[in-house]
Amino acid sequence: MSFLKKYTKSENNTYINSKKIGQAIYSIGFNDNKCGIITKTDLEGEIIWEKRYSNIKGCFQFINIIACSNSDFLVLAVDSLSANSALIRINSNGDFIWEKRFQQGTLNEEWYQNQKLINVGNEFYFLMLNTIQD
Repeated sequence: MSFLKKYTKSENNTYINSKKIGQAIYSIGFNDNKCGIITKTDLEGEIIWEKRYSNIKGCFQFINIIACSNSDFLVLAVDSLSANSALIRINSNGDFIWEKRFQQGTLNEEWYQNQKLINVGNEFYFLMLNTIQD
């Protein structure tokens, strides 16, 4: 699995994380409007689908993604305005299912690297959020 692709987009996208899950690659981040974005490609880099999640209240940027046991996905997101986090569940077609929000403290440069989202099996997930107190 090696490819180098150049994609032409009508807006700027910032991708924070990519993961190979099954026979696809999921790239997550945000666009110019600070809306979460997921791009699903095949293993050769051809886009299968791309979705922007502007229906979620806030300016959520997607930072981590993991697979659930039923082919859904959990996405960890942060609101760049309020510093709140959200855990968002989507299905394999990229359709929004639900979200759960968490109150956070202040964000800093290291915040994105210190968040953990782990599938421990049997539909149980471990979420570690790191907050900075002023």
